Amino acid sequence: MATKKGIWNLQQVRDKYLQSLWSYFDLSVGNGELYTWGSNERGTLALNDRTYRSSPTQVGSGTDWSRLIRAGYSNNGAGAIKSDGTLWVWGRNDKGQLGQNQSGNTDYSSPVQIPGSWTYGAASIDSMLVVNTSGELWSWGGSGGGVLGQNSNVSYSSPVQIPGTDWVDVSGGYEVAAAVKTSGQLWMWGNNYKGNLGQNNKTNYSSPRQVPGTTWTLSNNTNAGGNAQRFVKTDGSLWSWGYNAQGGLGHNNLTDYSSPVQVGSSTDWSTIGGDSYNGIGVKTDGTMWVWGKNEKGQLGQNQPQNSHYSSPVQIPGTTWVVGVFPNRKYAFATKTDGTLWSWGYGAFGFLGVNDRTQYSSPVQVPGIWSTKVNGIGGAVYNGYGIKPIDS
Repeated sequence: MATKKGIWNLQQVRDKYLQSLWSYFDLSVGNGELYTWGSNERGTLALNDRTYRSSPTQVGSGTDWSRLIRAGYSNNGAGAIKSDGTLWVWGRNDKGQLGQNQSGNTDYSSPVQIPGSWTYGAASIDSMLVVNTSGELWSWGGSGGGVLGQNSNVSYSSPVQIPGTDWVDVSGGYEVAAAVKTSGQLWMWGNNYKGNLGQNNKTNYSSPRQVPGTTWTLSNNTNAGGNAQRFVKTDGSLWSWGYNAQGGLGHNNLTDYSSPVQVGSSTDWSTIGGDSYNGIGVKTDGTMWVWGKNEKGQLGQNQPQNSHYSSPVQIPGTTWVVGVFPNRKYAFATKTDGTLWSWGYGAFGFLGVNDRTQYSSPVQVPGIWSTKVNGIGGAVYNGYGIKPIDS
């Protein structure tokens, strides 16, 4: 299409619109140092060895790490994006989940690059899904449940595109993926064992299916649940569906739901996270709330094991920002002052506090950390965090 001075052609309009959306959804933490801790069986700590760490250890000497990709119940595969848009991955690679176009079981204990310019991404149990700067969504790795979104169960060891150029963000879980478009539409696919795809059924889908509504967002979401889903809409309302054992959906019951159901009636939720068994959310007043399974003190209530809660209960404090459940046994959360706190099961140094002790209330991890959604996270047996070096 011909253009005149001062008038954008359609491609330019689209690019400018997408750029403004990515600015709005900007989850980056600026430039920072990357730290890892916990189990290191498959090189999951990116430290070029297999040694476990119970305290945060810096990955290399780089100070240009921008954001983590969400580790949605990732099985020892992880990644992060630098400020220049490059994507780096490491750890387990038995299903091609590191996108290196290799067959066999070639793990990487140091970061390796996947070509392209990337924005946000997620790691599922043995796959990855990442959005690039053109609004394209790409997937690779194992395709259990059809999680790669290719309308098949074929696995790929290098990136393959999911149709569309208006994707904004993506999250993953155990053989489950969820992604949001520029329109605010939420699309899900993969394993639907407990109705977790929000389709009012339990049918698996190997290509994206829309969840009704146009006010969904992932900009405030750390949820890593495969069988349980939790989202805060743009109006601050909290919705959940799927698996509900021990009350992980927060509805004050143990009923599974195959369509979205609002948690309470409040519209003051700020961020949301969780896994298949637990939920963790922060409200606009800085209070943090948890619910679900409590087998290892992961709800932070300073109570004996197996004190489960099917509706939200508060963890003391009013300066919380982001909470994460890397798996069902432990949790991380940050405060407005940049302090990082952990609690729950402490085996293998999961909690990053230089011991392997179990804690049923928050304990501080040394240092000043990112307070952004994608600045702190973890895999099944690991913790990951970025320490900002600029404001």
